[in-house]
Amino acid sequence: MTSSASGAAPASRLALGLWVSLAALAALRLAFAWEHSMWAWGVSLLRFVEPISGWLLWLLSALALVPPLARLALPWARRAGEALAGLPGALVLAAIVALALLLQPDRLHLVGDFLLRSGTAERALHPDKLYPQALPLDVLLHYDLPRALADGWRIPVDATARGLGALEGGVLALLAVSIARALQADGVTTLAVTLVALAGGFLSLFTGYGKAVAELTVLGFAVAAAGFRVTRDLRAGWSLALSLALGLFLHRSALALLPAGAFAWWRGWRAAPAEARRPAALLPIALVLGVLAITLPRIIATMLRWDPVHFAPPEVARQGGMLAAAVAPLHLLDLLDVLLLMSPLLPAALWLAAAGERTESRDLCWTTLLVTLPWWPLLPLIHPPQGTFRDWDDFAPAGATLSLWTAVLLGVALRNRPRWQWLGVAAALGAVAPTEQWLAHQQDLDRGLARVEAYLAGPPSRPAAELGLTWDWLGIRAAQLGRWELAAQSLSRAAETTPSPRVLSEWGLAERERGNERHAQELFRRVTVLTPEEPNAWYRLAASSWRLGDYDECLRATLELQRLRPEDETVTHMLDDLERVKPLHEPPR
Repeated sequence: MTSSASGAAPASRLALGLWVSLAALAALRLAFAWEHSMWAWGVSLLRFVEPISGWLLWLLSALALVPPLARLALPWARRAGEALAGLPGALVLAAIVALALLLQPDRLHLVGDFLLRSGTAERALHPDKLYPQALPLDVLLHYDLPRALADGWRIPVDATARGLGALEGGVLALLAVSIARALQADGVTTLAVTLVALAGGFLSLFTGYGKAVAELTVLGFAVAAAGFRVTRDLRAGWSLALSLALGLFLHRSALALLPAGAFAWWRGWRAAPAEARRPAALLPIALVLGVLAITLPRIIATMLRWDPVHFAPPEVARQGGMLAAAVAPLHLLDLLDVLLLMSPLLPAALWLAAAGERTESRDLCWTTLLVTLPWWPLLPLIHPPQGTFRDWDDFAPAGATLSLWTAVLLGVALRNRPRWQWLGVAAALGAVAPTEQWLAHQQDLDRGLARVEAYLAGPPSRPAAELGLTWDWLGIRAAQLGRWELAAQSLSRAAETTPSPRVLSEWGLAERERGNERHAQELFRRVTVLTPEEPNAWYRLAASSWRLGDYDECLRATLELQRLRPEDETVTHMLDDLERVKPLHEPPR
């Protein structure tokens, strides 16, 4: 295939615009490498990664923007790209990606429902009560499977999540290679397309996060790859149908993949010879429609019950409604941050799309565009309940498909233009460098926690509800890590906006662990006032009072426990201990 010369963007203008966008991104990441604000939290990773490796990656991506230096790498890039043309080379890349993900687990646990999902599987809680909106395949992969391996083989739940993620990351690499091959370009372009498609913050979904959004990202790539094959051969319809069917059993957002599937079948049917247009060719479509009929009622019910919090939380009402909130400057800036984090070369994609490059690979371009296009109208309307900074996984499928679309546009622009192929090297490094920095950041607890604290400190200032939830997370995570000073300080800040019994109890436990028993007792006393019928609240107050030698308060709390749990032998023993010890500490009459 060759690019059509008629109406194509002039090569020099196209290349200059691509270079300028890559250089601007490198400069932007450099500009926010020092402490001054968290306005650009999506591009400030250099501030929160290990300096030597972080700066080396940025330097390599910057040096690749110098044409003579980038051309030095062309022979190696060409050989690597040519190796991807064969199955062994693709498998090697998949193994490298899987190993990189396996060796860089997410130790921060900041994103979305990480703590909820991992805790549910680790403690064998009930997923139908904690996240009832999850569809069957989600529960199977992220609860049933890890629990079965933990119970039968004593494999830790987190090890299963990491192993599954590494495997899925390898599959993602194979799909990226498949899409790059569809351009039938030379080795340099094939390598660039593959790496740009793969590189993005969404890759950290595969480092231990047990939620269906990771598999949804893989299925987005699968629908694009299978869909393009269907436009050429209707017999590939079963792989497309399987991808769509799995998505509908996995997550309600898989509805966004249906337009790309419909386009692929429409184009394939039009292009197929008459003898290929048989009823059997419609069976894959019938499978998807059948699965849709089964899952759609539950998907609609789930969307009506659970999704309003993502589009119309109380904060949206306070800002004047959905439209006003969608165009609020801080919200739009956060949206730009998260998209640049998920899809590091997004400005380059916008330039390449605006350049209007004509190509014979229209079906591939349209298929990849339609995989990502349904997300676009929704992006400004999404207001994650915990804030975009934490709930970036809500934007990951859109960001991943944007990276895929960017890669295809890049391949179309550089294919059969040997003079400009060094830009493929620059684009690949420009995407890979921030992605690796992001993976390293998620693994580095100290720098990861520092980034969260910097976000909380601002500027900019954040809504009180978002700050409270983030302080709450920081307190819980610090307690899990045994960092009691940080836990107590964070939970005290969380209590300023959300003085719930749970937050106060956890704050009290943190104060106790750091040796401030008197403050812990006061907090536990506050909890008993809020929840007088909760036995655990009285038990904590009794235990804290016992340690302080405040036996009158301990007796009061224990008597409340006896009222709530009259048959509990532990309470009887506590009363016996108090009867034995309390008279010794009473002043003489």
